[in-house]
Amino acid sequence: MFALAALPAGRQRNAFVNESEQFIAGRFAMWLLLLSLGMLFGASLIAFLVIRLQLADHWPGELISLPRGLWFSAIIMLFSSATIHAALHAARCNRKRMLVAGLAVTFVLGCLFLAMQVQCWLVALAELRNVWLELGNNRLAATGFYIFSGVHGLHVVGGLIPMAVVTLRAARNQYNAQHYGGVQYITMYWHFLDGVWIVLFATLLIGM
Repeated sequence: MFALAALPAGRQRNAFVNESEQFIAGRFAMWLLLLSLGMLFGASLIAFLVIRLQLADHWPGELISLPRGLWFSAIIMLFSSATIHAALHAARCNRKRMLVAGLAVTFVLGCLFLAMQVQCWLVALAELRNVWLELGNNRLAATGFYIFSGVHGLHVVGGLIPMAVVTLRAARNQYNAQHYGGVQYITMYWHFLDGVWIVLFATLLIGM
């Protein structure tokens, strides 16, 4: 997914005429990736809303109450988006300590987000078990929380892996104001995950 970010700098340059061309190509590839992921999440949202409407003659009442921890998850995700943007700004300004700190804090926040999601899963599961028989045909809609948070969580894991690589490279002073492609790509991806989670969370608040 983030092959350009993970390859050693020397190997990256061999495939392009110059660093500027490499950066433009990598950014374009990232936009294509985000577009495809956006279609995936968009299709999931549409499917959930269609199911929510069709499983009953009218919009059903509350399926299960969403765990309060999801609010903290949203705050964590928003804050992590700010820290990684600060890291990108630091890379552009050649401030290496701030770059490493921003990436490291974002990584920790990403792990904290996943831990909070697991806790929310367990809380929601306890309630879902109690009302499972009563939900009847609305059972599929009630699992929307798990589908959304599960798919999003997998993509968060998929972002933390290259972020760890980028953070390690930053700690080894492999980025500067002229060469920061890896930081740019992971920042784009993380902002995308942040935006997606806000949309998914809002949909769950309305639909659940």
